[in-house]
Parts: sequence; C-alpha cells; structure tokens
Amino acid sequence: MSERRRAREIALHVVYEGSFGADSFDGILNRRLSGESFRSLADDLPVYGEELPVVECTYLRTLIGGIEEKKLLLDDIISKNSHNWKLERISRIGRAVLEIALYEILEMPDIDVSVSINEAVELAKNYDSEEAASFVNGVLGGYAKSGA
Repeated sequence: MSERRRAREIALHVVYEGSFGADSFDGILNRRLSGESFRSLADDLPVYGEELPVVECTYLRTLIGGIEEKKLLLDDIISKNSHNWKLERISRIGRAVLEIALYEILEMPDIDVSVSINEAVELAKNYDSEEAASFVNGVLGGYAKSGA
C-alpha cells in the first residue's frame, strides 16, 4: 500500500470520527498521530502498522485542516452533485470519502483528478459498500465534468 493511500485512509478515519462533533479534526488527528495511539491502533488496523513519513504527515495535516476549513463548501458541492439525495441520507463514511476527494480536486492540483476519484472509490468499497462506491464515483465524476 502506498504511503499516500495510507494517509488517505487515516484521513478517512479522522473525518469520520470528526463528523460526530466531539472534537475538532485537528484534535483527532493529533491524537491519532501520537506514537502511543498510532501503535495501539496497529493491532486492529494495518494502516497504522508503521509511522507515516514526514511528507505524508504534511499532506495529511494539510488535507484535514483544509476539509475542516472548507466543510460547508464541500458539503454544498456534494449536495449539488448528489442528485435526488439529501446530504443527511449519505452515510457518514460516504460523506467523509467525498470530502477528502473533493478537497484534493479543489485544492491539490499536484494530484490528478482521476487519482482522487479512483482512491475515493476504493475507500468507499473498503469502508462502505459497492453501492456507495458507485455513488461516490457518480458524484465525483459528475463534479469533475461540470466543475460545479
């Protein structure tokens, strides 16, 4: 598994946990990246098996901070591109996947749009369902084509 893929998966955990509103995304991320927490999670989740390289920690912090800052914009884009679906009907994990990919598409031009979409679909398959993966693909593909 690539380091960037691992960072996205950790971002998914952080954004999902943050969707419950008990703590800021940054607070959750700081706890996750602490050595003790990281090691304790490794028993249940292989993605935490090794510490992330500095460059991926930087990417992860940028991603998490940006999603938290632009949450309303990201949710607006999701709403506009999830035809006949209210935001509340989308699973928390599905929304988190969409927010990660949309932030990359909007704010990280060094990441190809197709890579962001493919990675989001894989995250949805692994953490949600095949139907969710198709939904994520449709929302992101529609946004990528229309830019709205």
